[in-house]
Amino acid sequence: MKCQHCKEKEANRPRDLCWTCFEDREVRDLYPSEGEARRELAANRARPFGTPTLARPGSEAKIRVMIARAEANRSIFHPGDPTIETTPV
Repeated sequence: MKCQHCKEKEANRPRDLCWTCFEDREVRDLYPSEGEARRELAANRARPFGTPTLARPGSEAKIRVMIARAEANRSIFHPGDPTIETTPV
């Protein structure tokens, strides 16, 4: 198989690149490895969705916010959301 970047030399490095192309960081970054692509995808899903909500845990408003976050393929939890520990009784 030929290098997917230069299309000249034999691909003998990860990402189906030849040794020369693989050693060039700028070229290598153009072809993320399968593991890097998975990590990037997971990181995008794990990013907080917008701004934190003020809705109390378990409330209907909080459930609606969590549904909207899930439908947008984002984390349903935001680090700034109120928790049971931080919500006054």
